[in-house]
Amino acid sequence: MLAIRRATDDDVAEMAQLAADFGLFTADPQSLASHAERIAALVADPRHCVVVADHDGVLVGYAHAQDYGPTLRHSWTTARLHDLFVREDHRQSGLGRRLHRAIVVWCRSRQVKHLEWQAAPSSIAFYQHLGYRADYGTDYANHPSFEHWFDA
Repeated sequence: MLAIRRATDDDVAEMAQLAADFGLFTADPQSLASHAERIAALVADPRHCVVVADHDGVLVGYAHAQDYGPTLRHSWTTARLHDLFVREDHRQSGLGRRLHRAIVVWCRSRQVKHLEWQAAPSSIAFYQHLGYRADYGTDYANHPSFEHWFDA
């Protein structure tokens, strides 16, 4: 059975391994331990939303967003989607859409008005399929930005 849920402390080591499998860093023990420590801090921080895709007790994807909080000018907040990864053998299954949806639901629960992110070249079509338009006028032309504005 596949479930999208908030990450817990019990998921941290497996999430670090999954991130290494995605090529985000090397999988040596020291690097894994360092990243697991950082992931644990993010999972515990209410300004961050870390959701996982759990397939029969095995993590096959995750998403991470951060709420930047209100500013001097606005009571509403902007959030950034930092990561959304799905294992290759689970892509094209709707899982990425479900992870993204979980982040959107979390944003709505926090008075986030603006969610923004940049996409790797390999994920541009995915976000376009979700209905978003790529903005190539950013600092990283190969990694266009995307945004979701919420109703006030």
